[in-house]
Amino acid sequence: MNKLWAKIIKNDKIKKDYVLPISSFNSKNLYDYLKQICYELKIETPIVLTKHTSQMEEYGMTKFSKDDFVDYIDFDSLILNYLEQP
Repeated sequence: MNKLWAKIIKNDKIKKDYVLPISSFNSKNLYDYLKQICYELKIETPIVLTKHTSQMEEYGMTKFSKDDFVDYIDFDSLILNYLEQP
């Protein structure tokens, strides 16, 4: 089972994290994955831009900064990592 690991970062430290089990990663479903993760972390869902989907496809990782959220957030960033299990 593959996973998406989400980390809330504040002052260069992980404040909260959540692992979402997924069968395989599809960048077209990134918003749906993110919506579920944000619900579990009790934060608002950020805006998903083309750069986020491109980074996930190329590097298996992307970062959402304060600029990607509509409302104020009390953390520095939200980082998503795709973890593929052999």
